[in-house]
Amino acid sequence: YDVVLRLAAPVTDLQERIPPEAASLEADGPEHTILRGGWDSLDLPLMRLAALDIEFEILAPAEMRDRARAAAALLQRAGGVQPSAEYGKAADSSD
Repeated sequence: YDVVLRLAAPVTDLQERIPPEAASLEADGPEHTILRGGWDSLDLPLMRLAALDIEFEILAPAEMRDRARAAAALLQRAGGVQPSAEYGKAADSSD
């Protein structure tokens, strides 16, 4: 998969955290970075991005957005939250 993401962090902050063999980074203004990389799976980059704890936007491929939604729903359930039908929102399962 050719993955393209927009991360909410300056490229200088990310260069120390993302090695060049993992992905290429280019500045997208002073506060954002475009990340480009190739992976055999969409799950691995999602796990690594979650570990970075940085807001990001998936630009490509479209199916990565589906994997992100599925992973988010799984994590919500693990945390005791029932995902709602609307993406990005959750309802407490104790209601």
